[in-house]
Amino acid sequence: MKNKKLLRAMSLADEKYVTEADPRAMRKRPSWQRWTALAACICLLVTALNLVLFVPYDTTPPDVSRYENSEYYSVIQSINALTFQKPKYKNNFQTLWNTIASIGRGLIKGDMMAPGAAGDAENTIGEDIGQSYEEVTDNQVAGVIEGDIFKRSDKYIYYMSAKNLYVYSIDKENSTRLFSCSLDRSQDEINGYYYTHDFEMYLSADCTTLTVIMPFYSMNKDGWARSLIDIVSLDVTDPADVRETNRITVTGGYLSSRVVDGQLMVMTNMLVQNPDFSKEETFLPQINSGNGFVSIAPENIMLPETLSSPRYTTVFLLDEKTLEVKGDAAFLSYSQEVYVSRDSIYATSQYTDQVKLDDGYTKREVMTEIARLSYENDTLTPMGKTVVRGRVKNQYSLDEYEGVLRVVTTTDTSKFKETIMGNNTSVTIPNDDGNGDLGIGAALYCIDINTWETLAKVENFAPKGETVESVRFDGDKAYVCTAVVVTLTDPVFFFDLSDLDNITYKDTGVIDGYSSSLVNWGEGYLLGIGFNDRSELKIEVYEEGESGVNSVTSYELPAGFSQDYKAYFIDRENQLIGLGVTDYTNDYGIEESPERYIVLHFDGFRLNEVLNVGIGAYPDYCRATLIDGYMYILGQESFTVEELWQQN
Repeated sequence: MKNKKLLRAMSLADEKYVTEADPRAMRKRPSWQRWTALAACICLLVTALNLVLFVPYDTTPPDVSRYENSEYYSVIQSINALTFQKPKYKNNFQTLWNTIASIGRGLIKGDMMAPGAAGDAENTIGEDIGQSYEEVTDNQVAGVIEGDIFKRSDKYIYYMSAKNLYVYSIDKENSTRLFSCSLDRSQDEINGYYYTHDFEMYLSADCTTLTVIMPFYSMNKDGWARSLIDIVSLDVTDPADVRETNRITVTGGYLSSRVVDGQLMVMTNMLVQNPDFSKEETFLPQINSGNGFVSIAPENIMLPETLSSPRYTTVFLLDEKTLEVKGDAAFLSYSQEVYVSRDSIYATSQYTDQVKLDDGYTKREVMTEIARLSYENDTLTPMGKTVVRGRVKNQYSLDEYEGVLRVVTTTDTSKFKETIMGNNTSVTIPNDDGNGDLGIGAALYCIDINTWETLAKVENFAPKGETVESVRFDGDKAYVCTAVVVTLTDPVFFFDLSDLDNITYKDTGVIDGYSSSLVNWGEGYLLGIGFNDRSELKIEVYEEGESGVNSVTSYELPAGFSQDYKAYFIDRENQLIGLGVTDYTNDYGIEESPERYIVLHFDGFRLNEVLNVGIGAYPDYCRATLIDGYMYILGQESFTVEELWQQN
């Protein structure tokens, strides 16, 4: 018993000694408490990382319900959805990982940028001045006048070069410049720059008013910029003293314009970016007639079923001489081509349709929606719309004839199937689906403009892989050139559309080069202006034969040329074609310019060069007209009069 007490005392003494000798023992905790604390810290860290790195980004557009009382609320909702940029990555982890990966790739390539491096009066119009209007533009539709940098009466020629207007008398070798002036506003006023290559003008039927369309880019004091168009009315009753009488401004980039029976239609394209829905100018088309900008009415904005982009095509209907606003209308998402018939405007919108098929494949196809807008009786009235396969090349790919809209498109259809195996995704793309619809092709559609029923169609008429490069319609005939541009070969097709239940066509077969413009030249001939197999100028004449289309003759020149159809002089009566070129042969000596103007005459067998003169102007700016045997040729600041043949 005594021994047990002694042992117990010794044990307590030892414990006291250890505690006093090693203070760390006082802080020691049981192991299960330490692990619990560590686990809690790890959980907190993981939760924080999840919140920072793995919480998904918000992919819903911003809330715009505060604007629900606005008369433009449906437009605001549509634009809000179209302009919202979904995050590129799902969360911060993906963003961080891709940033690190891109830096790594940059270090490997050695192309990282150093810190701080950067990668840019009264209107006197209406009196009789004893002139007659002479049409010089080869308009697509009779009676629907197109703008150009060149117009004339029987006594005077009006020409625009950059921001300058020039007026010339018509007097053969004695022709002179009567007037010139600059029409632009001051730099301080617009705080931007003019798109001078897009300037166009019209001369009124009574030759008293010149209307000039002047697109420009402007930035306000807050750094907010937009595209605008000045429409300027000039009194030219005295061509030696031209005076500005009115100027209005509309929003948007210049798309096209027409004059029909004294009505001016100006069509613009407006892209909405970073809209502030409390400021109408940031998301609505507007017009300023002198008292500040006013937005077009909400009932005049048409929303298509398929919204593809936050763009407007807007039509402003004006009195040609006074610029009084008669009406306006806007198509949201219509942003490609505009075709104008004698009473309707057709606006196109291209989009991609994607459909999941029963066999597991996804079909992707380029489609074009076409909306019709009537402009009769000084009003703009929606008349419905239709959808066709493919994309439209330009305005010449559409034509209205006897209540039928004819459209030629380049079709583009593909299929693919994605198969996921572990972390890898493989894509299967078939070359054919058995019916010839896949790939690139060409198609012709004939559509009733009132019921929108497709009355007839011809699909896959061109060799596979060829795109539509030029189209012309002439009554119940259609001419189409298709090509694989990189191979510089093409066929040209003649379509007979007189019986829509039995459309027939012929073609040339494969020939060298391709035509970027086709011209119905009369007398049964078709003129093609384009490229040879060396990407040089080639002008070719075709005629329809019994079993196909034959090339009659061609003219080739190592030269650059304009692809703007308005830059060509077309004279069907005398079988003449004229255009400006940049001659690559350099055969004119050091004193002469390689910029030439050439005129060719077709005698039924050959294209003969009847004029080749230095013009000192780029081909895009060359214009010419034939008056009493004399060619009047204009280009930038150049004006030349050349006798082509003597009159009897």
